Amino acid sequence: MNNAKNIHIILIIGCIIGFYAYIEPVSSKCEAQIRFYDRDLQRTDKRYLYETITDQQEGKGLDDTLDYSEGNSNGLNSVAKNISSVIQNLQSNMIYIEGGTFQMGESYSSGGLKNPLHKVTLSPFYIGRYEVTNEEWEAVMGSVPSKFDEPKDPVENVSWYDCQEFIKKLNSLTRKIFRLPTEAEWEFAARGGKKSKGYKFSGSNISESGAWHSYHFTSKVGKKSPNELGLYDMSGNVSEWCYDWYNEDYYVHSPEKDPQGPSSGEYKIIRGGDWYDDEKSCHVSLRKCDRPSNSVSYHGFRLALSQW
Repeated sequence: MNNAKNIHIILIIGCIIGFYAYIEPVSSKCEAQIRFYDRDLQRTDKRYLYETITDQQEGKGLDDTLDYSEGNSNGLNSVAKNISSVIQNLQSNMIYIEGGTFQMGESYSSGGLKNPLHKVTLSPFYIGRYEVTNEEWEAVMGSVPSKFDEPKDPVENVSWYDCQEFIKKLNSLTRKIFRLPTEAEWEFAARGGKKSKGYKFSGSNISESGAWHSYHFTSKVGKKSPNELGLYDMSGNVSEWCYDWYNEDYYVHSPEKDPQGPSSGEYKIIRGGDWYDDEKSCHVSLRKCDRPSNSVSYHGFRLALSQW
């Protein structure tokens, strides 16, 4: 009887040891995990792969963290190459903007926040040819937050803080210092920089030429005509977060050289108008603002760089 009891106890202990021997390799797998997720959207029920970049990988370029070797399991090779391609394309669409001096604002109120004319001088910078797309957001963040989720449409439903998280991860992958444009940089670029022809919309005096507005959805980026610098959708499609805090009277005491907005505030600047707005809201000088924590289906952004 005692022998049978002892054998039973030994079998139980063996099973426990075997179980932990099995799960240990699973719990200690590499940090760059490949996971699947479902997007709960009307137009698709496909499953997508994405790569999770962990804190241990911050500061490394994409090529340093992903394995492109032949025969790499679980689709890592093709997924990594796709992410790399999207990010490389994003970088190639950064347009150099020669610095210069311009008159920022308007000599009269056009229904937006106070924006008296004042002289601004900017250093050279880079800005995105297009608004950041759903495809680019997904490559960096792993999922799409947008109401309108087509890959080439601009990402939306993102807060100012969400944009900062995207930029932090993108900088980790690229070893560059991407950021949001300042309000002054945004307006200078939207006006056409040194090539400006004085249009009230970005690239035209006719809103229908360059502005996607008064619709019920976003559009593929670059569908309308570009402005003088080859930049698309700076009027309409999605309104764009800028770096600056908002202050109603900032233009009155703004520094002339490279202004960056007030040091603090409650709201962040938004520029450009959007798919839901009327024509007037797409003027290049019009100022709007919103709480940096707000995320709605008509707020998006484009990237800037001080130097390459």
